[in-house]
Amino acid sequence: TLRLTSVPVDRADLLGPPGSARTLMAANHRTALNPGLLALGIAATAFDSALRLCAGAVPDVPARDGSPGVRTTLAETAIRIESAYAYAATMVREMSDAPQRAQTCASRLKSYTTVAAQEVTQRLLAAAGSRGFLATHPFERHFRDAQATALMGPTNELCLDRVAAVHESTGAAAVRDRPRRGRARPYRPYRPDHDRQRQGELHVVHRLLDP
Repeated sequence: TLRLTSVPVDRADLLGPPGSARTLMAANHRTALNPGLLALGIAATAFDSALRLCAGAVPDVPARDGSPGVRTTLAETAIRIESAYAYAATMVREMSDAPQRAQTCASRLKSYTTVAAQEVTQRLLAAAGSRGFLATHPFERHFRDAQATALMGPTNELCLDRVAAVHESTGAAAVRDRPRRGRARPYRPYRPDHDRQRQGELHVVHRLLDP
């Protein structure tokens, strides 16, 4: 149980009455992709906030987009977010084609997007400069929210374990179903003065290096 003592919370920020957290979490998990999509939304919101701040669109804050380091960070985080959205679209399409893989798709998406959100918010927090740590700007909250999504159930460790289990079972089945092709050929060591046709260019390279 998480208890916040002497922490001011605006009524507009409340999602429900006290004691309703379990119900809200259950409703969130009815859609398997929600935890991963939530992390993706946090990353995209953090990017929009950073873009406004660095472009000088925030009152009383000078623009920072003239710095090469800031511009590089904005470009790289934009590509990271776009890649995460593309991966999310792939998972949605795969779930539509094969509903029985919904849990695995959700685990893959959450493990990917939560890590992306953590990386993006951390880099944008640094790009915002010292103002990024102030409560008057949203960056520190985006950073904390991104960290929380990785711990949101199912945890990333459990998600990766599910994905690994699927690949292990697929690999084991492939080995069982692999047709036998007779006995394997014995290992033939490299012989500089033999097998010229088999070794081809390797023989020439050996002669050049060791005449």
